Amino acid sequence: MKCFKKYSVFVVCLVIVFFIKLLSEKPKIENIFATKELVYKTFDDNNLKIDVYEPKDSLETHPAIIYIHGGSWISGNKKKVLERYRNYAVETLLKNHFVIISVDYRLIRLGYHLEDCIEDCLSAQNFCIENAEYLKIDTLKIGLWGSSAGAHLGLLSYVFSRDNKIKFIISDFAPCDISEMWAKVPNFFRKQFSTFFYRLDEKNVEKFDSLSFVYSPINYAEKIRKIPVLISHGTLDRIVAFSESQKLSDSLKENCQFFSYEGLGHGFKSADSLVIKLYAERMVDFIKKGYTKN
Repeated sequence: MKCFKKYSVFVVCLVIVFFIKLLSEKPKIENIFATKELVYKTFDDNNLKIDVYEPKDSLETHPAIIYIHGGSWISGNKKKVLERYRNYAVETLLKNHFVIISVDYRLIRLGYHLEDCIEDCLSAQNFCIENAEYLKIDTLKIGLWGSSAGAHLGLLSYVFSRDNKIKFIISDFAPCDISEMWAKVPNFFRKQFSTFFYRLDEKNVEKFDSLSFVYSPINYAEKIRKIPVLISHGTLDRIVAFSESQKLSDSLKENCQFFSYEGLGHGFKSADSLVIKLYAERMVDFIKKGYTKN
């Protein structure tokens, strides 16, 4: 009898260890490679490129998602679409017959500013639409997906587009009110930073604050709510406050889905297998409803 009890305890322990390991592991994913790398814009003898990830099917056209990477506007590149939780999301999207297009854009450094980042995102979107036949994408089913600073740029590029073809936006932990964010920084530093961040001729804190208002997506909720928006944010984000997404969600009202991820920080770095899969499932479900709604 004692032997049986010891054996039972041993089996229970094994089961517990198994499930802990299962939850902590990331989903197993296939190696994903871009099928095309294309130049969408040339500036100062430099080329800006997109990576195109295509599903393995024989369909003539596909819904498309244009991904804009994060990195505080000063770092990162188009390969970030395959990092962390996004890798499994990309694999899931490909299996559901989506084309994913990941964008490089000018970063804020070496004379480039936030306005350049936005211009490049718009240029990439226009390039994809103009070359839709070659890319095998359906221009009636194009959406934007961004992480952190990339989500901020995605929201603003939709706002400032003159001929908008975007049908939905996916925003992961975006800074939505940079005016409020910068207001916490002392005037002296905002003034010194003004000509670095924005395209200003002089260091001027008043102009800096004015442009921060202009480039805060929260101030364009009336336009953004014209299309479906999916918002995801970790409750323990220390880089971009959880309240940023909460405010945007409240402003967008009914045409928005907001999912909070309990205990996750910026970038969802600690997300386990179940959360990563849940994120991807919610994303696909939202997109399919999003482009059929408009």
